[in-house]
This record gives sequence, C-alpha cells and structure tokens, in this order.
Amino acid sequence: MNRTIKVPFAALPAIADLIIDNDLQHEIIASNNAEPSVTLDITYDKSERSIIHKIHDYVDEYLEEMPAKHS
Repeated sequence: MNRTIKVPFAALPAIADLIIDNDLQHEIIASNNAEPSVTLDITYDKSERSIIHKIHDYVDEYLEEMPAKHS
C-alpha cells in the first residue's frame, strides 16, 4: 500500500524518525517553499498501518497548534 502525506518542514524531523525507526520505504515527491512543506509517498503493509496513523496524527496536531497566519 502507498500513502501520500503532506508534511510541514518543521514537523519533518519527527516524521523522519517515525519513518526510519519503522524502516518504511518512502520518497519525497514534491516540495512547496510557499507553505513550506514536502509531500512524501510512503509504502507500507497492513501491519504498519498504525505507523501511518501516527504520522497523520502528528501532522494534524502540528497543524492545529500552528499559529494562524495573519493577512
């Protein structure tokens, strides 16, 4: 299975640790300096699904805690 996940630059070190610690295959498929973020394509099997959920949860929590941008 593959999952594409957009990760803010500031959250990348924690996400990288999860990916490396769990030996997940991954590839950076895009970057966006305007946001700033990278998009990762992560390959995993069913037994690793909980790690993908942890990654999503971490990114979601990071985004919720980010200060709102002022126009």
